Amino acid sequence: MRDRFCSVQLDSVLFYLLVFLVINPISYARISSLFIFLGFLFWLIFAYAKNTSKIRKIIGNPVFLTSCIFPITLIFFSWRADVIFEKRCILDSMIVMLMLFYFHSDRNSIHIKSSFILGYLFIIAIYSSYMLLQDPMISRLMA
Repeated sequence: MRDRFCSVQLDSVLFYLLVFLVINPISYARISSLFIFLGFLFWLIFAYAKNTSKIRKIIGNPVFLTSCIFPITLIFFSWRADVIFEKRCILDSMIVMLMLFYFHSDRNSIHIKSSFILGYLFIIAIYSSYMLLQDPMISRLMA
């Protein structure tokens, strides 16, 4: 029972951490992609321990498979050295997997997670508006 409780809590904590890293106002280009990938890998391990069959269904889901097409083709084209591989394209597949996992959970869980994301974006919008009122030249930096 204790192991199940720990895995339930840790996958949610890692979900919130990944959301924070992906939607933060500071460009995540400055954040090492290794941290984001390791966070996602740990989330995947804890989510797999929580519900094995759901992760297996997500991996076979057409929505997830379609989101993996672009990163795979970009990897192949980057080997030719005329295309630069961007780490942001892998984030799309990770986000789709996260959302598919919690989409099929209970409604209370998805409501709490959605409220957190919207609340965080609301705080970012208020802070950005305040900073624009203080210094209008910041808009050039934000563009």
